[in-house]
Amino acid sequence: MRPATCLIALCAACVGGEKVRYDAGTDAGTDAGEDSEQDAGPPTPLDTIFSIGITDNSGGIPQTAPLIGLSFRGAMHGPGVVSARRVSQPIMVDGVASDWVGIPESVVPMLTRGGAVGLSQAEWDAEIMALYGRTQLFDFGIPHVAVRAAFDDERIWFLLQWDDPTESRDRDTWYVDAGTWVRSRGNEDRAMLGFDILESTPAFQAIGCSGACHIQERIGDVSDAGRAYRTRMHTNQQGETLDYWNWRAATTDPMGAADDGYMDEVSRKFDGPSDWFVQNQQTIDGGVVPLLMSASGVNANPRFLMRLDAGPGSMPFDGTGAVDGTVLPGVLMQRASPGRDDVQAVGRWAAGHWTVEYSRRLTTADPRDTQFPPR
Repeated sequence: MRPATCLIALCAACVGGEKVRYDAGTDAGTDAGEDSEQDAGPPTPLDTIFSIGITDNSGGIPQTAPLIGLSFRGAMHGPGVVSARRVSQPIMVDGVASDWVGIPESVVPMLTRGGAVGLSQAEWDAEIMALYGRTQLFDFGIPHVAVRAAFDDERIWFLLQWDDPTESRDRDTWYVDAGTWVRSRGNEDRAMLGFDILESTPAFQAIGCSGACHIQERIGDVSDAGRAYRTRMHTNQQGETLDYWNWRAATTDPMGAADDGYMDEVSRKFDGPSDWFVQNQQTIDGGVVPLLMSASGVNANPRFLMRLDAGPGSMPFDGTGAVDGTVLPGVLMQRASPGRDDVQAVGRWAAGHWTVEYSRRLTTADPRDTQFPPR
């Protein structure tokens, strides 16, 4: 076991340009006498760093809080540091913040999508149009996110809250228009937590999750190779690995989960092959229609549907009697693969405001996960 070291990092997520210093050691093991103030108390994870990304009714590059300190050992909370508190009772992961009373809240500034990668509005517009052939919002209009963290001997919890005037859960929703089933172009709200695995990724240590985005590199390169490099989230070299927990309002939330994945030097990947959903569609006589509908009838307008082998409430689609305005989910929920299902997460939207809670065991057996072992 190598001697422990302590990374002294500078938070980029700060107010008024002021940098915040915090301890973020993550090595396995602690030398005798180090962190001696913890000796009298229960074992506690070492301080570390993480990042946050949020999108509004969209995928792709999020608005970000690129680099945030996560302190388990009493650092003062603020815009660039979240101070996790030990709790005596597990927190209910239900999207309700009532059991977070007394746990300090950090109001963390969010960068725009383009600003997170150092692009101006004009540069962003030009590069996005060249790469994708369409415009994308430079700024979702999310100025900050309120963050809290807690832990006990077994688990860690995060609470994220932010303003959003619309609740977006309608990903590719089916609806009846003039007697015909068509699909919306709706997407979903998403929130992501990112972590460096074993301090493997220098770019993350410097600027957080923005270090895995490459839109701002090779400006003007829209060759096949350039497009592939610039539009994928990835680290910079072999051995650099990031963990990310991706909560999605339509395609993980109904299962009370976030999608547990990772990024390597090639691309974003997942901790198992099966996602939390499949498409709700089938082809009949050359036309595409829903595969399943609610067992309560075609006009029941369910919020979500399960695959037939994944849970109750669904039945094969029969469009007889469907009225204009009827909707069906565009996806069918299922249980994700083991390893991909490590993170619990539930979000609730009310009065223009999202509350999303996450929880995971402090340690897992998966090398593609970041670990928070008590020391």
